[in-house]
Amino acid sequence: MKKLTSSPIELEDGSYKFTISENDGESIDNCEIALLKTAFPAIREAISRHLEAVSKKKS
Repeated sequence: MKKLTSSPIELEDGSYKFTISENDGESIDNCEIALLKTAFPAIREAISRHLEAVSKKKS
Protein backbone atom coordinates (compact mmCIF):
# COMPACT_ATOMS: atom_id res chain seq x y z
CA MET A 1 0.00 0.00 0.00
CA LYS A 2 1.33 3.41 -1.01
CA LYS A 3 1.22 6.16 1.60
CA LEU A 4 -0.50 9.41 0.65
CA THR A 5 1.86 12.34 1.01
CA SER A 6 -0.51 15.27 0.56
CA SER A 7 -2.64 16.83 3.26
CA PRO A 8 -6.15 18.21 3.43
CA ILE A 9 -6.55 21.92 2.69
CA GLU A 10 -8.85 24.10 4.78
CA LEU A 11 -11.09 26.25 2.59
CA GLU A 12 -12.34 29.77 3.37
CA ASP A 13 -15.70 28.47 4.59
CA GLY A 14 -14.03 26.20 7.16
CA SER A 15 -14.56 22.99 5.20
CA TYR A 16 -11.69 20.77 4.11
CA LYS A 17 -10.67 19.48 0.69
CA PHE A 18 -8.36 16.56 -0.08
CA THR A 19 -7.75 15.63 -3.72
CA ILE A 20 -6.22 12.22 -4.38
CA SER A 21 -4.93 10.65 -7.58
CA GLU A 22 -6.97 8.26 -9.69
CA ASN A 23 -4.72 5.40 -8.57
CA ASP A 24 -5.24 6.26 -4.90
CA GLY A 25 -8.98 6.51 -5.58
CA GLU A 26 -8.97 2.89 -6.71
CA SER A 27 -7.49 1.69 -3.41
CA ILE A 28 -9.91 1.25 -0.52
CA ASP A 29 -7.01 1.65 1.92
CA ASN A 30 -5.85 4.93 0.38
CA CYS A 31 -9.44 6.23 0.24
CA GLU A 32 -9.81 5.39 3.92
CA ILE A 33 -6.54 7.16 4.77
CA ALA A 34 -7.62 10.24 2.82
CA LEU A 35 -11.00 10.27 4.56
CA LEU A 36 -9.44 9.99 8.02
CA LYS A 37 -6.80 12.65 7.23
CA THR A 38 -9.58 14.99 6.12
CA ALA A 39 -12.05 14.26 8.92
CA PHE A 40 -9.54 14.51 11.78
CA PRO A 41 -8.76 18.26 11.52
CA ALA A 42 -12.43 19.09 11.01
CA ILE A 43 -13.53 17.07 14.05
CA ARG A 44 -10.67 18.43 16.15
CA GLU A 45 -11.60 22.03 15.28
CA ALA A 46 -15.29 21.42 16.02
CA ILE A 47 -14.49 19.90 19.42
CA SER A 48 -12.09 22.76 20.18
CA ARG A 49 -14.77 25.36 19.41
CA HIS A 50 -17.30 23.48 21.52
CA LEU A 51 -15.00 23.17 24.53
CA GLU A 52 -14.02 26.84 24.25
CA ALA A 53 -17.70 27.83 24.26
CA VAL A 54 -18.38 25.61 27.27
CA SER A 55 -15.37 27.07 29.09
CA LYS A 56 -16.51 30.64 28.42
CA LYS A 57 -20.03 29.77 29.55
CA LYS A 58 -18.77 28.44 32.90
CA SER A 59 -16.63 31.55 33.54
